[in-house]
Amino acid sequence: MSQTKVSKTERLLNLISFMLKSRRPVPFSKIAGHVVGYDDDARLDSIEKRFDRDKAELRNMGIPVEYVDGGSPEASGYVIPRDRFFLREIELDKLDTLILSLAGRSGPVTQGSPLIKEAFSSALRKLSVDAPFPETDIPAERASLLQVSSGHEKVTEILQIVCSAVYARRTIAFEYAGRQDRRATKRRVDPYGLGMDRGEWYLAGRCHDRDDIRLFRLSRVRGAVTLTGASDAANEFEIPAGFRIEDHLFREDWDYGTGAPTRVVVEVPRDVGLQFRFHSRMNFRYLSGGPEEEDAQTSVIALDAVSPGRMADWLLSLGPGVRVVEPASLAEDCLARLDAHAAIYGDGAEERA
Repeated sequence: MSQTKVSKTERLLNLISFMLKSRRPVPFSKIAGHVVGYDDDARLDSIEKRFDRDKAELRNMGIPVEYVDGGSPEASGYVIPRDRFFLREIELDKLDTLILSLAGRSGPVTQGSPLIKEAFSSALRKLSVDAPFPETDIPAERASLLQVSSGHEKVTEILQIVCSAVYARRTIAFEYAGRQDRRATKRRVDPYGLGMDRGEWYLAGRCHDRDDIRLFRLSRVRGAVTLTGASDAANEFEIPAGFRIEDHLFREDWDYGTGAPTRVVVEVPRDVGLQFRFHSRMNFRYLSGGPEEEDAQTSVIALDAVSPGRMADWLLSLGPGVRVVEPASLAEDCLARLDAHAAIYGDGAEERA
């Protein structure tokens, strides 16, 4: 008997192989002591229980282990019907071959994962053996599986080339007018990913001019988007490991910019402050007046902003009773905006933030 313990996977494979090779039903007495994994020095009833568990597991996997009663103990035993174990022969007609060929050329299906791509290619090579005519006889046009569009006509025009550039890792160039830009400037970008936020398409990628990953709203692109490399260029850059488009979307306006974040502290009526809990985009903390302080009249909330000035409009939209504690520059900006509104609409807009 073997003294070497084998893994469960090896034991199951040994059992399958033994039963498939046998031309007659195999009684348990021929398995115990003969098949590696059932030939150790355990008690016979323990080995039989092990065999019963393995039979159940094989059946759950779809492998038909059946007992055949041959009328006598010598003629009875277990079998795995070969016609139900092995896959049936596949017959491919010309239409089947055409569909498989097109599937093989559908890069967007397989390019996302090297493991899927390799498995898919291997399966097609095996199936091609039974094809009625060589795959080389089929035209080599690529299949287009992904279509994206936007309600913005200009964005719809450039989405296709931007998607292709992301997929093929091609550097692109375009004119872009950012939120603070008075005029559009030329940008060269390695596109890493596309995503949609609040109904707008955004492109995240490394801006060559800023040498940093930036987010571009496609509706702010002016003119055409062009490929900068040779017509047969591919993989002009590598997407950094760990890049996720989600990390660059779903942010507030004040989260964008350069430099270290600034701490912003605001005091708001408590009912307004409690609504911050349901603001999934905002990373904030209660300094006082949180949900557990039921007697508080106000909530003092702190959050970080890369561009605090972009908070002014949002703070004013919260209504009266909002006070900017810090930084002083943001408080002054809010007051200046209120004064500008008061100059236009009269004394009724003299609420101070």
